Parts: sequence; C-alpha cells; structure tokens
Amino acid sequence: MSVYAGGGAGVGRGEDTAVEAVAEAIARVGGEVIRRSLTWGTSGNLSARLGDSFVISPHRARLDDLRRDRLVVCPIDAVGEPCPGASVEFEMHRAVYAAVPDARAVLHTSAPYTTVLACSRIRVPFNVNTDSLVYVGPIARVPFRHPGTIDLARAVAARATRSRALLLDNHGSLVWDTGLDDVLRRTEALEFLARLLVTARAARIPLSLLSDEDVAPYLSRHLAGGLESPAAGKRFHG
Repeated sequence: MSVYAGGGAGVGRGEDTAVEAVAEAIARVGGEVIRRSLTWGTSGNLSARLGDSFVISPHRARLDDLRRDRLVVCPIDAVGEPCPGASVEFEMHRAVYAAVPDARAVLHTSAPYTTVLACSRIRVPFNVNTDSLVYVGPIARVPFRHPGTIDLARAVAARATRSRALLLDNHGSLVWDTGLDDVLRRTEALEFLARLLVTARAARIPLSLLSDEDVAPYLSRHLAGGLESPAAGKRFHG
C-alpha cells in the first residue's frame, strides 16, 4: 500500500509502467466526469483495479485535478486496514473489487438528477428506453449507511453482485464496470435516465415501460461474469 510516486513502497519496478498507464487513464476520465457535470467540487471518487490492488483518487481531490503523484494504491484483500491519503470511500471501492472479480473500475458520483432519485424513494426502472437497456441495465438501491464506513462498503458489495449501477440512498450513485471509460459511460447514461424520469414526473407525463420480453435480450450484457440474474418484472428496478 502506498501513495503512487512512480515506484514508491509496495510498487515493484515491473509494475511501474502499469501504474503509470492506470494513473493517466484515471486522470483523463476524472476530468471528463467534471466536464460532463456528473459530480461537483471534491465530491466523487474514481478507481481502477491493478492486479491484487486498486489505484484510487485521493482524499478531498477534485476529479479534474488528479495529479498522478497523489493517487493512492490500496490492497484489495485488506478489509479494515487504512489506506493513507485515499478517498474516504476507499473501503467501498475495495468491497466491490473483492465481491466482483470482473469489476475493473469503480466510479462514485453525485450527479444532480441521479442524486434527486437517490434522495427519494421513487421506483427507478431501466426498461424505459433503448439507451437505458444498453448502457444502464438493472439498478439496485443501497440503504443509507454513513459515508466511508465498513457498513456502507458491505451494503454496496452485497448489491454489486447483481447490478452495475447502484443508487446510494440520500448519497449519490456508484457504478462499476470492466474499464474506466465504461464506468464513465454508464454513469452518464444513468444521469440521462434520471433526468428523463424526473422531467416526466414533473410534467406529469406517464411513461410506457418496455415488457420483460423486450428487456430480456439486453440482460446478458449487464450480467456477464457470474452476476446474479434479477427476477423478472418489478425486481428489475432494485
């Protein structure tokens, strides 16, 4: 475990190039998160798996200012161990990587419309439009737990095994996927869906949801890698 410093303690010489590549990708995607208004200020955190560890954004850092010398490398198999300098939510990221071997990147944000839904108890279907079928998939809600706690990490891990898009009650969202660009795309698609739902509700426009039969062909893209398949119908919506 070490603060990334191009070969600091815990990062062998053979790993330097890999850490460098991951750090550059995290900095690039972090910048896009802010540019696309998917979070604000120092809210949000971003990480990527690197072997038996993960590289994560630092504590109290804007995602568009992720200097490589401040990124932090944390071990995955070390629940409860501190990771100095890392985002306060490092345990949540750690828990996802431990629970879902296919998870290669994790992004936690507070996008405006997504957070509105997270602060409500409105049902959040994904069978609304084709974009949500392709890019969002089943959405699971995570009951409120205080940020940065093991309790939150455990609650997130329990639901990450059946959904790549999680709504954290009264908090925001967490998305995991197989790459950094993929978590960015899924987070942006989730925010688009949230905006569509909030706008339709405000305008009192009833939405026509797609049937389970229409949804079924799209599920495999979200559930690959041993994720638990959600039951049909209402359970699709977390």
